[in-house]
Amino acid sequence: PFARTADASPMISLQAPPRVALDKEFTVRVGLIGAQPSVTSEMELSYDTDMLQALDDEDNSGRRELKLGKDGTGKTAQIRFKVITANPGTAEISVQNIISEDKETSESVEVTEPRTASIIIQ
Repeated sequence: PFARTADASPMISLQAPPRVALDKEFTVRVGLIGAQPSVTSEMELSYDTDMLQALDDEDNSGRRELKLGKDGTGKTAQIRFKVITANPGTAEISVQNIISEDKETSESVEVTEPRTASIIIQ
């Protein structure tokens, strides 16, 4: 009876597979959930360049700028990775430096950050 779902703050989701085999490709999804249609979020996706390569990032910098929401790429972004390490281990992908704004009111919007994704490479 005390749930206030309408007032819950928006969140960024980070979805990645728990395990990936050596030399395989996989997709990571980053989404903006529970935000008003006028909200835009900009963030940085970071990944382990010793183990992973983003397939659309020629310099494999380990960082990817993402923009979700109004005037962005939509509410979800998909990034393809390839396992490039020859050794099993754990690779991490994280989202950080999130800045969210309501484009109609120009007000800052607080957004819950996702946990770091740990992917077992085997």
